[in-house]
Amino acid sequence: TLASVLSVAAFDFCFVPPYYTFAVADARHVLTFAMMLAVGIVISRLTERVRMQAEAARGREQRTAILYSLSRDLAQLRHKASIATSAARHVAELAGGRVVMLIGGPDDQLTAVQGTDVDLVDEALEMAAARQAFERGPAGAGTDTLPAAKALYVPLTALGRTIGVLGVAAADPARLRHLSEQELLAAMSGQIALALHRVLLAQEAQQA
Repeated sequence: TLASVLSVAAFDFCFVPPYYTFAVADARHVLTFAMMLAVGIVISRLTERVRMQAEAARGREQRTAILYSLSRDLAQLRHKASIATSAARHVAELAGGRVVMLIGGPDDQLTAVQGTDVDLVDEALEMAAARQAFERGPAGAGTDTLPAAKALYVPLTALGRTIGVLGVAAADPARLRHLSEQELLAAMSGQIALALHRVLLAQEAQQA
């Protein structure tokens, strides 16, 4: 828009008599200026829209690549610890921060998985937020439940069964407030939960 205004002003200043002044001797030129300005603004808006659509497409492509890479890695793993460490690495690349994964035991006691950032839940507030996420849904940073926590904790639920909790402390907390990032994190959590559920079913079948 600014470029359109400046181009019309430059045209008036340099090519419309009286030259080198913004005065207009012929009133018909005012209509010309208005049309030039309108066309310029429309083109600038269309260009901005195309640019935003291109950025959105790149974002979707990046999210698809992240999900594909995660699902490919998880499909090859057969142990809870290896699934947790691989998943934590992928989520850390997304959030640019610290990631911890906790698994629920037979008595629903949450245990942080070695290979993830277990130090993150050393504080009582963080563990309380993780427990809230395991029992009731997302808690911690960016939520209405224990918002003072450093990390956002989301339950890992597959087929109606909550298996554990994923905790993410992003380097930039505002990053996870974007809807696209939240949707991607939810999709990743779903894939991680399914992978863990597969391992738990295999263990239960072996025990049976």
